[in-house]
Amino acid sequence: MIVDTRHLILDKAEVLVRTRGYTAFSYADLAADLGITKASVHYHFAAKEDLVLAIFRRCIERSRAALAQMKHDHSDARDRMRVYANSFLFAVESGMMPVCGALAAERMVLPPSSYPLIQDFFQMQIDWLTEVIAEGVTAGVIAPPMPPQQAAMVVFSALEGGTMIAWGMDRTSMVLTAFKAVLDCMQAPVTQAPTKTTSATVGKPKPAGQGGTRKRATSRSAAQAGGPLE
Repeated sequence: MIVDTRHLILDKAEVLVRTRGYTAFSYADLAADLGITKASVHYHFAAKEDLVLAIFRRCIERSRAALAQMKHDHSDARDRMRVYANSFLFAVESGMMPVCGALAAERMVLPPSSYPLIQDFFQMQIDWLTEVIAEGVTAGVIAPPMPPQQAAMVVFSALEGGTMIAWGMDRTSMVLTAFKAVLDCMQAPVTQAPTKTTSATVGKPKPAGQGGTRKRATSRSAAQAGGPLE
């Protein structure tokens, strides 16, 4: 069996980034965890900068594929956003921060070459949410009280912030708290069709000349009950 050492290094490095942070592990840690030499790590990634850039690029490609799959599997904008939100919950339940969120939190100690990748990753998320929300508005299933791009920022911020709070408080239930509130605020109002009065309700028709009286009585009853007036 051929072992892809480069792939194994990336996998382990990503776990360390998401559990310890970028500055809290070394190539010696990677080598010890994988049972290889430091020289092997340096062979694939000459410097730690090369390693973190590779993690970012892989994260972006993986996320792009996952977002496309969500749109393919779910036609309702609300379902797409719920599945998207659950990916944040899954990460925390697995004992890890979302990888790009974890790295973005350490932006000041990351190599400047990683900054464009951080921006690309977050912009990709915002663009996807904007498109999903806009499609939901067109379909009439959601009605955010703001333009789709602003609504996307609110959703994304709720999930990223919820993840950080859940991580800090060690309470996974906090991940989706704000997101659920935001999604509730975006629900499209349900339009209730007027209730039509049936012959069973009205009873037998009255002789000619008395229809107007019954109609007024029906209208008064509807008004008193808070129902629609015909």
